[in-house]
Amino acid sequence: MTKTFTTFFKISVTLSSVFLSKNLTAGQSATISLGSSISTSLHKFDDNRKRTSSNFDVRPSFVLDKGLKISTSINVTKNLENQRELTLNDSYLALSKGLYKFNNGIALSASLALGIPLSKYSRENATLKSSIKLSPRMSYSYKKLNTGVGVSYTQNFHASEVTLDGNSNSQSSYTTYGDIGFSFSDQFSIGASAAYTKSYTYKRNERDSYSIEQNISYSPTSELSFSLGHAIGGNVLSVNGRDSNIEIFDPENSSVYLGVRFIHR
Repeated sequence: MTKTFTTFFKISVTLSSVFLSKNLTAGQSATISLGSSISTSLHKFDDNRKRTSSNFDVRPSFVLDKGLKISTSINVTKNLENQRELTLNDSYLALSKGLYKFNNGIALSASLALGIPLSKYSRENATLKSSIKLSPRMSYSYKKLNTGVGVSYTQNFHASEVTLDGNSNSQSSYTTYGDIGFSFSDQFSIGASAAYTKSYTYKRNERDSYSIEQNISYSPTSELSFSLGHAIGGNVLSVNGRDSNIEIFDPENSSVYLGVRFIHR
């Protein structure tokens, strides 16, 4: 894992340095985003269910002619409980583009992403080779309000239909999501998002999951931002297969996080 992480990190930094240092033509731009966060569950500190972790990511992106954007990411998670294991997460290489912008604030966009299985679990346990994700989106902006809805379809490619520990791999999934944000000023904003995912195994068995998140952000400059948020998610149905398991807040399943992000253009 360390060798893979080191190699991919060097590639990301090298590509970022090259694109950020070169003389870009009109209509082209390059950005690198650095983010770090710490997340914890709401269990008591002496509870063995307590989960605390930190995350760090690097996201270079390049806008080429005609608004075509290329982006990727490297993401690592450090478990702050028990063995404090450092995990390299899966990555992607994405192409995205704004398709059309109406005069009333509505805009259409789409992205196509190639999944890169870098994590040890995806490569060795789930035997994931790659994935393709298509995501059209519609957004709306009015003064200080921004909102959007979208859908995404993901097709996974595994060497085996089941993981090494006997669980079924997900062959495909559909996600419907929405988000909303409001800016009180140039510095302060709030936001919320929700997503519903239906995934299918290779035997066409269904799985339904959801995620909900709320956050407040403070940006002292256009390059630096801090965020405080709450997240929850899990199976849509309870263990009996009938009752809803969707909750906005639950001390047993919720987590809170504190993050910081720096963007260099």
